[in-house]
Amino acid sequence: MIARSSRIVLALAILPAAAATQSVSGYGGFSFQRGEPDFHRGPHLGVALSLASASRVGARLDLAYHTIDYSKFCAIPEGCAAPGSTGDALHIIAATASIVLATQRDGHAGIFATTGAGVYAATESPNDGSYTRPGFHLGLGVRLGPGIFVEARYIEMIRPLTVRRLVPFTLGVRL
Repeated sequence: MIARSSRIVLALAILPAAAATQSVSGYGGFSFQRGEPDFHRGPHLGVALSLASASRVGARLDLAYHTIDYSKFCAIPEGCAAPGSTGDALHIIAATASIVLATQRDGHAGIFATTGAGVYAATESPNDGSYTRPGFHLGLGVRLGPGIFVEARYIEMIRPLTVRRLVPFTLGVRL
């Protein structure tokens, strides 16, 4: 009897996910790095696959690219890519999975929150190397209708000795 009732509970939990609707979104905006004064901001672009169920809980898979300009002051203009700058940058490719909690169902206007984890592949150019690290994120956004959203996230990449933090601000459109 216990085994049968646990299967029923499991089936009821999986049913909304199985009946999920899928949508693909494209997004872009600006990312700000926190914690290192030499890194400032830069653009990011991404694509997301959203799985929305009949409930207010959904899932989202993201693939994003961030680039942060390294605007360290360069005292010798001849050695700089641009006057006053070294020309270095931080490039990050992120693959993340999120749980989405929304105030409204089916993509209608309303507030939503995201949390999840992912893998972040970073390259500090031109000569600081590259690394891949796990990380997590928290986000808060607003759907402005069935096709447009605005979102802010806090991303933390876990490194062996330090933590790299990003705060991207995003405008997205369902494709």
